[in-house]
Amino acid sequence: MPGRRPPATGCNSCDDDLAAGLGVDLRRLRAAALALAVVLAGVAVGVGGPISFVALAAPILAQRLSGPTRVPVLGSALAGACLTTAADALARVAAPVELPVGVVTSVLGGPFLLWVLFRPDRNTGKV
Repeated sequence: MPGRRPPATGCNSCDDDLAAGLGVDLRRLRAAALALAVVLAGVAVGVGGPISFVALAAPILAQRLSGPTRVPVLGSALAGACLTTAADALARVAAPVELPVGVVTSVLGGPFLLWVLFRPDRNTGKV
């Protein structure tokens, strides 16, 4: 089709000068991509509900599993995925009605937060 332009999203990875030479307004493209990301994140939270305490618990559990000398970035992501999956399975099975995942993570995350706050320090033995 004459006059039809290719999709501009491929130009987002190009150099700014090249994209401008192809007639792509990068500021508009990046603003639209950011707006789409915000809307999709909002829809995901709206559908799934707020899932609390996973971001707190996952790095602590991953560090316990990997040892004190390592930074468990990938382990934290895997632990968060496992925690969310386990909470979802528990939410579907534990109650007579299906609970939102956020309810289960909040019920389990509250005591976990208290344990983290009041556990004795390994070095000094003080709370």
